[in-house]
Amino acid sequence: TTILSLQNGVENVGRLASVLGAGRVLGAIAFVGLRVEEPGIVDHEAEGWVKMGDPAGLSERATRIHGLLAPCWDVALSERIVHRGLGLTSSLTAYRLPTAAINALLVLLVFLFAGSIWGRAEGLVAAALVFLLPRPFFHAGLATFDAPTAALWFAVLFAYHRALASRRWVWVLAVAFGCALATKHNAILLPVVLIVHY
Repeated sequence: TTILSLQNGVENVGRLASVLGAGRVLGAIAFVGLRVEEPGIVDHEAEGWVKMGDPAGLSERATRIHGLLAPCWDVALSERIVHRGLGLTSSLTAYRLPTAAINALLVLLVFLFAGSIWGRAEGLVAAALVFLLPRPFFHAGLATFDAPTAALWFAVLFAYHRALASRRWVWVLAVAFGCALATKHNAILLPVVLIVHY
C-alpha cells in the first residue's frame, strides 16, 4: 500500500515515513489560486494543480501512481473545449462552467421532484428557492466539489424515489450513485439511508 500525503507542512512526509515506512509514502504539493476577500469569503481566481513525487527521487512506484491518478486530477476539459477550442468564455469562466451546469441540474431536479408530488406551481417555488439559496448560489460559481456533491446526492434521492414506482429507474439510480461516489467519497453513506427507507 502506498500513502500519498497532501497535508500541509514540509515535515509531514518524513513524519509519515517514520511511522509507516519510507518505501510506502509519497509526497505532494497542492496549489490553488485563491484570495481571501474577508473572513468567510474566499475567491477562487485561478486553476490549481497537484504535483507528486517520491522523496527518494524518480521511482517506478511514483510514475505508476501518477499514471493512475493523473486522469482523476484533470479538471481542465471544460477549459480546453469552451475556452481554447470554442473561444466562448475566459479561461476562468470555462473552469467554473461545469459546476454552474450541475447546479442548474439540481434546480431542475428539485422542480421535477416537488412538481411530481405537490404540483407544477409548488415545483417552481421550490426550484426558485433552491436557486436563490446564498451558499449554493455562491458555490455554483466556483470550481469546487460543493455544488456537484449536493446536486448528485439529490439526483440519487430523486432517482431512488422514481425507482420505487418504476424498475427502469434503478439503472438511473445506479449511474447517479456512481457519479456521486466518484465526485466525493462521502456518498458511500447514501445506500445506508436508502436501505433503511426501503
